[in-house]
Amino acid sequence: MTKLKLLSMEKDNSIDVMFLGDSEGKAAFDSLSLFHEHGISSYNLCTNFQWAIDTVALANHMYASQKPKLVVMEASFILTTLRKRRILLAKYLPIFNYHELYKQYLIHPDKPDILKGFSPTDKAVPFTGSLEYMMEDTSYYPIDAWTLDYLQQVKETLEKQGTKLLLVSAPNPLYWNTAKHNAIQAWCDQNQVTYVDYNLKLDTLNLNWQEDYRDGGDHLNSKGAKKFIKVLGQYLQENYNLSDHRNDSQYADWEEDYQTLYGGTK
Repeated sequence: MTKLKLLSMEKDNSIDVMFLGDSEGKAAFDSLSLFHEHGISSYNLCTNFQWAIDTVALANHMYASQKPKLVVMEASFILTTLRKRRILLAKYLPIFNYHELYKQYLIHPDKPDILKGFSPTDKAVPFTGSLEYMMEDTSYYPIDAWTLDYLQQVKETLEKQGTKLLLVSAPNPLYWNTAKHNAIQAWCDQNQVTYVDYNLKLDTLNLNWQEDYRDGGDHLNSKGAKKFIKVLGQYLQENYNLSDHRNDSQYADWEEDYQTLYGGTK
C-alpha cells in the first residue's frame, strides 16, 4: 500500500488523527491546513475507490508505526455496492484489488509525502444545481452486507487499540441525499459512533459554489477543502483531547511545508 509506505516515513507515533475513506475524503482532508489552523497532526489514508475491505487493511496496518487517538472516516465509501466475485478475488488474491493495495511493490517512494496523503487541485468547476438536496425523506439507502461486516471489523480494531472513531460526510450537493444520510446515521446510532454530516451544516462552511469544487459539486478543490478542514478542525478541537503541536519543535517542518505549498495564504 503506497500510502502506508509513505506513512511509515513519518516520525513514529507523531500522527494523532488518521483519515480513512474514498476519493471524497482524499479531496477534503487537508492535513497541512488542519495543522496550520489548529495544530492537529493528521494523515490522509483515503484512496480512490476505497472499499471497506481496503479500510480494514489500512486500519490494521497503520498501527505498525502510529498510534492515532482518533480515526475520522468520510462516509461515502460505506454506500459502495460490493460485488461478491470481486470481494472474493480481493480476499484470496489481494493483488487483484487495485485500490492502492500492493502498489508498494511497484512504487518505492524515497521521501515522505509533504501533503500527508491529501490530493489538492486548483481546478474549479461550478456547482449549478439546487442546494435543496437534503429534502425530508424517511427512506434508507441500502448498505451492502459485506460492507457492514468489514465496518464492524474496523470498529473492533480501533477499539482494541483505544482509538476513537468519528464518521463525517463532506459537503456533496451533486450526489448526497437524505436517504444516504439516514443509512449512515442509523449505523452510527446502532454502534454508538458519532456522525457529523456537513451536508446539513452548509451554512457553517461558507463555500463558494462557483469556485470551491473541482468537478461541479462532488469533490472539493483546494480552496473548498481549506474551508471544510478549518470547520472540521474546530469540531475536533472542541470534542477530542488532541494536542496543539504548533509550538512543538518536533513538528516545525509541518508549518514549513504549509508555507511552501500555500505561501502563508489563508
